[in-house]
Amino acid sequence: MALSFAVLPSHRPELLRAPAEGHQAPAASSQHAAQLVVPAAAAVAVGVTVRRQRAVQRLRGRHVSRAVAAAPAAPAPPELSEERRKIQALLKKWRADDGEAWQSLALTAFLYVFSVAAVHLSAGSWPAIVLLAFSLVRSFIVFHDAAHPSFFEKAEDNKLLGQVLQFFVNYSMDEWNQIHNSHHNHFGDNTVKDNSLTIWFCEEELKKGPWWKWFLHRLIRDP
Repeated sequence: MALSFAVLPSHRPELLRAPAEGHQAPAASSQHAAQLVVPAAAAVAVGVTVRRQRAVQRLRGRHVSRAVAAAPAAPAPPELSEERRKIQALLKKWRADDGEAWQSLALTAFLYVFSVAAVHLSAGSWPAIVLLAFSLVRSFIVFHDAAHPSFFEKAEDNKLLGQVLQFFVNYSMDEWNQIHNSHHNHFGDNTVKDNSLTIWFCEEELKKGPWWKWFLHRLIRDP
């Protein structure tokens, strides 16, 4: 690092030498010292004033922040409040309930056992096979809700139910979670295709497609 040296002007020798013993310092030196002290004191005073002003501003900022935090939130628009109320009512209405879940599970198990017995006792009659098909669909719906988990109130109960039902619906719960969760993550993204899509085309593709595709779509979705 380069060093710089200041050279004092030669026409002010009184600043370089101390006065000899018995001699008084020149008056010019006293005046010069006074000139140096006054600006320094002024600078110190300005610095103190600035620090005080900053401290006051910080205190005011804290008071404003506390006042804003303590102030009540602005009321939401009426239409937004009504929409939120409807959503909360729907969530409360369709929240998992163990009592209803056990009733539904008991009915599902009864229909499954009854339809399997009907197929065996009727030697594979078509009505018994159709009944078994419907009972399997119902069992798979319960399996689906348990895998989400939304059938029982507790997650561990849903997991246990899904692990039991996977043997009856012939589908691994772990594999279902991987595929079905991927389906939910990409649902609505037309650049990603998966086998779980219940609607594998968007509205634009439906309008551009043949009439029979539109007809089948309406028949399946809204018969």
